[in-house]
Amino acid sequence: MRKIIRRVSLYPPYFGVGIKLKNVNKDFTRFEIQMKMHWYNRNIYGTHFGGSLYAMNNPFFVFIILNFLGKEYIVWNKSANIEFVKPGKGTVKVVFEISKKNSKH
Repeated sequence: MRKIIRRVSLYPPYFGVGIKLKNVNKDFTRFEIQMKMHWYNRNIYGTHFGGSLYAMNNPFFVFIILNFLGKEYIVWNKSANIEFVKPGKGTVKVVFEISKKNSKH
């Protein structure tokens, strides 16, 4: 799991738009991701592309759940949606976290 997570920032769609994994805690229950605004990830309105914002949200809850359940399970995110509340400008930061408080692990 750690090898996969280390390579996330090098994944071509992430690398190409500047999505970076900034921090992961030791038990894989918290991920911090960011995307800085650059000329190559800006649309004609001067904001981040919606697809890039969506992509930076895709795999991280899967990583958290996969870690909780273990290697004997296959975890797929079968569907997702995103509600764009306001345009993404500047550096966009996302934190994914699931508490272990109620977990049996």
